Amino acid sequence: MIVFTLNATDSINLLSAINIISSQIISETMKHLFFILSIGIFSCTKNVLQTTQVPLCIQQKIETFKSEPKGNPPQSVIQYIYHEKKVFYIPAQCCDQYSNVFDDKCNLLGHPNGGFTGKGDGTPVNFFEDARDAKIIWNDNR
Repeated sequence: MIVFTLNATDSINLLSAINIISSQIISETMKHLFFILSIGIFSCTKNVLQTTQVPLCIQQKIETFKSEPKGNPPQSVIQYIYHEKKVFYIPAQCCDQYSNVFDDKCNLLGHPNGGFTGKGDGTPVNFFEDARDAKIIWNDNR
C-alpha cells in the first residue's frame, strides 16, 4: 500500500484536477448520449417517411388486415421493384389460394404463386426472378 501525504496546496490542486477531469468525462459522455439519441430520432423519422411513401390504397389494405383476425401464417406486405416499377406483393394466407401483386395504384398485376399448382396464374411473368429490392412494408406481429 502506498500512502501520499499532501499539504493544503497540493490537496486543492489535486481536487481541481479531479474536477476538471470529471467535467471532461461528463462532457464526453453527454456528447455520446446526444449522438445516440440523435440516431434514434432520425431512425424514427425515417420510418415515418417510409410509411408515407406507401400508396394510400396499400395502407388501406393493411388497415383492413389489421381489422381482421390474425392469419396463419401472419399477413404481410412486401414491396419490390419489378421492371423498374414499385409493386406490392401480398402472400397467400393458406393453401391453394393465390398470392397477389399490386402496382402503386392497387391494380392487380397477377398471382405469381399459390393456387392448386403453387405456381400462380403465370402473371406477372417471371416475378420472383425479376423482382428485386424486397422490403417488408408490414407484417402482422399481433
